[in-house]
Amino acid sequence: MSDHDVDDIAFLTGSPNESGFMVNKRAMYEPGAVMVCSQKRACCVVTLGFVAIIAVALIVAFTKPGCPEATYTGEPLPGQSIRPTSSPPTTPPTATNGELFPWTSVRLPTHVRPLHYDLSLHPNLTSRYVKGELTIKLTAIEETQQIVIHGHDLNVTSYKLHNKYEKPIGISKFLEYPAHQQLYLKLDEILRRGSNYTLRLSYEFTLKEGLEGFYLSSYKTANGEKRYIATTHFEPTAARAAFPCFDEPQLKAKFHLSIYREPHQFTLFNMPLQTSVKAEDSDLILDQFQESVEMSTYLVAFVVCDYDHVTNKTSNNVSVSVYAPPMMISQASYALRMATQILDFYESFFGVPYPLPKQGSFLFAELRMHLGYLCSSWL
Repeated sequence: MSDHDVDDIAFLTGSPNESGFMVNKRAMYEPGAVMVCSQKRACCVVTLGFVAIIAVALIVAFTKPGCPEATYTGEPLPGQSIRPTSSPPTTPPTATNGELFPWTSVRLPTHVRPLHYDLSLHPNLTSRYVKGELTIKLTAIEETQQIVIHGHDLNVTSYKLHNKYEKPIGISKFLEYPAHQQLYLKLDEILRRGSNYTLRLSYEFTLKEGLEGFYLSSYKTANGEKRYIATTHFEPTAARAAFPCFDEPQLKAKFHLSIYREPHQFTLFNMPLQTSVKAEDSDLILDQFQESVEMSTYLVAFVVCDYDHVTNKTSNNVSVSVYAPPMMISQASYALRMATQILDFYESFFGVPYPLPKQGSFLFAELRMHLGYLCSSWL
């Protein structure tokens, strides 16, 4: 009987050989030899392997640093309340006149929501003074006797509220809370659920040089002359610095804009120009624009400037324009050609027509130094 036959018999019968292992010593060193062990020892090795894996897994699970609890801050999930919740401040909020501010949350209440904004602006780029008239059509979601909206660095000079029959509703208290950039109106009557109302506000503010709100920008001509333009950057929460509004992205509404300007200037808005007429008792021009689609406040954009522009049409007749200072307009042809081709490509690639009547690109001199400021609106 050969050595391999002896080893096979030893493995099957479980009887050890003279060395204590179920393997022939001489066969271990022969070419093609295979080392074998007992079933008991194999089970022990496998068991130890599983124990080691489980031990490592437990060590990793219980020694990793803890993660902070996630907080959902987006749109309410189905079946959940949309009423904002917040812990009360350590000290009661105080309005600018010293009275307690009744609303404590940084989020607006959900009692009312806007339907339409009608905004009229008269900016003076020389004195930096801006006068605004605003009409907000809103609807009551719940019965309430208060309205809270956003406003930042605005001097509100008058406020009126009317019901759908144009009957005035008294406003017994008007408070401002700069820490939350909120305005509070206490009403003499209860707003009825499902009814529409009209809020009219007059206000004023000063244009500032910066990169948010309705701000003053500038550029230099080829002769070194400094010229000013007024433009907007509302994302994420700076529309409230240009007009009182419900400045939260889920509170969408339609917008209608009118702007006064000097004859040598022109204005831009999200939507195309509707009419342009000479203002009464003034040399100013009044530009009125078409009503916008329903959108969030941070998407609103408008400009008062003396730029030049070049325009083209896409294959679906969408107007595409590029606006730049006069001495730089000669460099705009490439940007215009690319913008038109890209818009056509996206319509073809996604199979969805561009939903707006126009698309524009605007050059801001200060954005060359602040490349992180990218706008999500359109002109």
